[in-house]
Amino acid sequence: MERIRQEQMDKRERQRRFEELCKDESCLVYELLSIEYVTQLAAYLRQRVTFLRDIRQQQEEQQEEQQQQQRPPAREQVDILELGCGRGLLAFCLQRELSNDEAPSRPISYVATDSHPPFSDPCLGMVPIVCVDAEAALRRYSPLLVLISWMPFAVDWTSAVRLSDALEYVLIGHGEGGLMGRHYETWGCVRADPHTGDLDPLIRRRLDDNRVGDGEGDDDTCCYPEGPLPDGLRPYVCDGFERVRLVDLRELQLCRFDDLESMLVAGGLSTSQTNSFRRWTREGGNH
Repeated sequence: MERIRQEQMDKRERQRRFEELCKDESCLVYELLSIEYVTQLAAYLRQRVTFLRDIRQQQEEQQEEQQQQQRPPAREQVDILELGCGRGLLAFCLQRELSNDEAPSRPISYVATDSHPPFSDPCLGMVPIVCVDAEAALRRYSPLLVLISWMPFAVDWTSAVRLSDALEYVLIGHGEGGLMGRHYETWGCVRADPHTGDLDPLIRRRLDDNRVGDGEGDDDTCCYPEGPLPDGLRPYVCDGFERVRLVDLRELQLCRFDDLESMLVAGGLSTSQTNSFRRWTREGGNH
């Protein structure tokens, strides 16, 4: 009986410490970065950058064959561009891990950006942060891969990423229905207004414009059920990207919104995810 009582006390203490760390608004902790997660994420990014460099080189060779006056102004090329990096903790951990290659043939370039980095945070100084918003960063740099961890709720940067020349972007945080991004623009999901039950008029207009007719006339009205849309109506698919869920990485994740004890007891997954969105090309298919 005493052993059981002690175990319950230990569980409560673990949960208390977890909540203290995650719920403190001054700490700005959304994703708890374990050594295992950072190591595996860095390995994924290293592999993807190596592959995407070859794709970019092929694109540049094709551009050389085109008329020079049609080429866009040169921008600073980087391998990985992180948007909304906050205090730079993820950037610091990843750069340290990516630099651990014993004999890198070509170091991976990594630029961390944030529109309002917390300059008073003691963690700053670990990594340089470029003070610029997401859209301006995409105009300044030409990244192979864009990394975004916990994009603000009801904010979408992915539409701008897809308009850039990035070949892939990786989202860390809640997926559809969660507290990151916008339901339609980021995840391709429909959610009606809780008060009126209607869709946003602009979103409905976009869906109606892209909808394939069902052969029963042009004046029919389509009802869009809540949840994920068919592939042909999801913005990222329409922009030429495919979503890849990185399940192996999710198994290593832990975020501030998780119930620690239920995860430990039931072996459940974090509510945080790691998702890759990869650009398609006519020649090479999915990157």
